[in-house]
Amino acid sequence: VDSSLSDLHRNNSSIKIYKTINELPISDYEVVLSMAVFEHVEPFNLINVLDQIHSITNKYAILFGTTPTPFTTLFLKNVAMLYPKLNTNSNAMFCASV
Repeated sequence: VDSSLSDLHRNNSSIKIYKTINELPISDYEVVLSMAVFEHVEPFNLINVLDQIHSITNKYAILFGTTPTPFTTLFLKNVAMLYPKLNTNSNAMFCASV
């Protein structure tokens, strides 16, 4: 989900990128990965974003999120290198930006 991308960028991507959470094809996600995203959300909008994520996950869902710190930098760089290889057919949502 990335509302900052233009329709042209979303349509030319090798993976499906949705503009809003409401566009996602299913509504019972089991895992949500949010890698270095929450620090880009306006503080007064963060609760709304978390409510939206909650509305599309099942009751046993796991939200895994990171924020940049000296301890997560290496991890985030490694995940970024793997990103093109991720299986997008799984029942998981990858949040890039909100």
